[in-house]
Amino acid sequence: MMCFGFLLLLACNKNDVLDPTDNTGDNEEPEELATPFKVLGYTISDVVDTDGNPKKRVTFQLEGTAEVIDLYSGDIGSNFEYRDGRVQQLTGLNLSFQFQYIEGDQKQPESLAVLASTDFTGGNQQQDVESATWTDITDRYTFTSGADGTWLPTVDADIVDVVEEGKPLYLALRYTARDQRPAPDGYGSYSTFRIRNWLVNSMVEGGAPQIVRSGHYDPEAVRFYHILIGEWRDGRNVIRAADLTFRGNHGTLASHPVNFMAETICWAISPPITVGNIVSGADLPVVVKTKSDDPIETVSFDYNGSGAYRATFLVSNSGAKRIVQTDVVIPE
Repeated sequence: MMCFGFLLLLACNKNDVLDPTDNTGDNEEPEELATPFKVLGYTISDVVDTDGNPKKRVTFQLEGTAEVIDLYSGDIGSNFEYRDGRVQQLTGLNLSFQFQYIEGDQKQPESLAVLASTDFTGGNQQQDVESATWTDITDRYTFTSGADGTWLPTVDADIVDVVEEGKPLYLALRYTARDQRPAPDGYGSYSTFRIRNWLVNSMVEGGAPQIVRSGHYDPEAVRFYHILIGEWRDGRNVIRAADLTFRGNHGTLASHPVNFMAETICWAISPPITVGNIVSGADLPVVVKTKSDDPIETVSFDYNGSGAYRATFLVSNSGAKRIVQTDVVIPE
């Protein structure tokens, strides 16, 4: 791969300041140092790491005497600002799933709702689900009908706004089947919904998406479960490893009048998930030079990509410590 580099202006907005973490009581440069440590400038070139990933290599030109040099590059994981740890803010929570919609007279959204709660207690009785506060997020999804048996494209939405820090989040699907007699006495035939590929991804500032919950059924963990309200006939709503199925009561008005005319509600509630800001460990510097190393005039660091960074050199000479900072701008 062809590499190229260019020299930026040598006056690079440097700040030479005392190290506030030094407790030696003496931060003055020793008199015997002929030249204090400085960063004169830097060059940038394109490189590829051992895994084949493109990087931006910044080579700093140095001047002066230094026994020990550590470098906080300013890139993720090595930022002087976060030397005591960092909090990565939760920026997104994506819920996605694929669905099959066999349309009847009782159409969506009246028949199927997607809901979220942070105060549900995890009970399995009608009063448990009805006493919780549920946020209706159905309108964030678009349900379209297809030919019977057709799985329609995945739908997804960001639901980060329903998260409360430190509280578990419950997600649920609520299916309602009303009086199945034809109008004007009833509401007509029910619709059938099947849901699969249920996936929850979280995103934090400066991090890659992480899978929080995948699938409907995990034999090693708590699974989706039903809360049934009303005169349901057995087996109408099913939780399987492959999918969730929702449908109304079957039968006829003559054979099963109670089931056929009742309003019935089925909740399918997911296991709780806990998401929020991530408190990570301290960012760390790269050791550039130790006391036993020969003096150096350059040092290189491979950045992940373009952007503005503040490189911080921690320099030690005979017990005196200094911080030398240089702003680095890497163009696209």
